[in-house]
Amino acid sequence: HISFAMGEPTIMKNFDDIIKIFAQYGNKHFALYTNGIKTSKMVLNVLKREDVDIRIVISLDAGTREVFKKVKKVDKFKETCNTIKDYAKAAKNPLGLGVKYIIIPNVNDTKEEIDKWYDLCTKKLGVKYIIADVEEKWFVRQNGKVPEYVKDHLRYIRKRSLDDNIAFEFYDRALVLNL
Repeated sequence: HISFAMGEPTIMKNFDDIIKIFAQYGNKHFALYTNGIKTSKMVLNVLKREDVDIRIVISLDAGTREVFKKVKKVDKFKETCNTIKDYAKAAKNPLGLGVKYIIIPNVNDTKEEIDKWYDLCTKKLGVKYIIADVEEKWFVRQNGKVPEYVKDHLRYIRKRSLDDNIAFEFYDRALVLNL
């Protein structure tokens, strides 16, 4: 199992070659945690293959360009959405691409923004696998004490996903909340 995390691996100029070499040596299980700003042609090709298991997680964290800029500190909402759409279309396995919403109190913590994100992902971008979590640094500062409204938002994302027959997962911090 090869996992690429912490930062943006697809911007390495030799990223596609690295994937190709690992695959040539029999590695058939990959995980890629990415911001999705850059679409990798190699990842698109791997997503289309049935003999390779790849899991991609993209944290979009917003349903609008304005909130995306607040969360990510860059104006790359359109590029990220295009990557998600391309990867979703290429994925043979609908669980190959998960799009994550990390709730950040006082930034993207409204039901309206969650609805915009969810509808964008599932209705326009073709996402079949949704992930929800709480922002790590905030969570640590709170000593794991999460306000009920944040828990309600996490439950809401889960309920919408399950009602719509969309695969769903709680991630890291959200898992320990026992929702």
